[in-house]
Amino acid sequence: MKIFWITDSETFYPLKGKAYLGKEGKQPEKNLGQKVVMELSAPYNYTNRNITTDNFFTSLQLAVALRANGLTLVGTLRKNKPFIPNEFLPSRQRHVHSAVFGFQKDITLVSHVPKQGKAVILLSTMHHDKAVDLEQMGKPEINLYYNKTKGGVDSLDQLVHAYMSKRQTVRWPLSYFFNLLDVAGVASFVIWTLQNPLWKENKKHKRRLFLEEMSEQLVIPQIQRRVGAGRVHKSVLLSAELCGVTAPASAPVPAQQEEEETAKKKRCVLCGKKKDRKSKQTCNECKRPVCNEHSQAKRICMECQSNKN
Repeated sequence: MKIFWITDSETFYPLKGKAYLGKEGKQPEKNLGQKVVMELSAPYNYTNRNITTDNFFTSLQLAVALRANGLTLVGTLRKNKPFIPNEFLPSRQRHVHSAVFGFQKDITLVSHVPKQGKAVILLSTMHHDKAVDLEQMGKPEINLYYNKTKGGVDSLDQLVHAYMSKRQTVRWPLSYFFNLLDVAGVASFVIWTLQNPLWKENKKHKRRLFLEEMSEQLVIPQIQRRVGAGRVHKSVLLSAELCGVTAPASAPVPAQQEEEETAKKKRCVLCGKKKDRKSKQTCNECKRPVCNEHSQAKRICMECQSNKN
């Protein structure tokens, strides 16, 4: 499964996701990158925000479409794009750390040479000059801005894999649900730390501590409800003890239920080894294990019982 995400570049907060559904219909998929970016960025149209993309999504058509929606684009380009001039392509004749700029209306193209025979080509509708940073060996400002804002989705993926709730399963809806839980855990941690910047300021592994406290607060009401209802299993009692939940005095554990939980299943004495039918219930007279087929359970109301007596 593949899920496309649009995230905040500073906090890595997941803003919106889209699951890749594969080829829809009989027609091959075209301009998938542009369609994904346009759909994910639709809630932010006409806000003058910038969208940073890698070379899978960046194209001239996408830059024009986003510009019409009040958004700018900064992204790397693949070398096989037909609109890239030959002077921008990698060449061993170009000097290291040199840069070539191209301008067309509101679109800027730059090709920077980080190593001999290599070239990084970027497109931007946000920058409109030849600004370079001399302290960074002449790197263009477009390149520096891209490096600063490109890691949102990768950082989100790294955070998700640090603490995962995923389990091995062959059911894709369950695997998809596990991923949503992990992403929601990252999003809630971002919101919590922004609202409470001094929370556990000197503690390490703050996100792990946050997930532990959040999970306890989510399960404690459920444990209290089950303990208060009187239908208590050993696992519930253990969870209540670990979370510090005490059972109310008005809801003691029934003695019969406690005996049934502690009793072990034994083979019915009347079924024999061939059927190997096991049961927890025993005969009231001889105390030997018997199954439902070889035993009787009588039910009588209190009025009939008093008349009988």
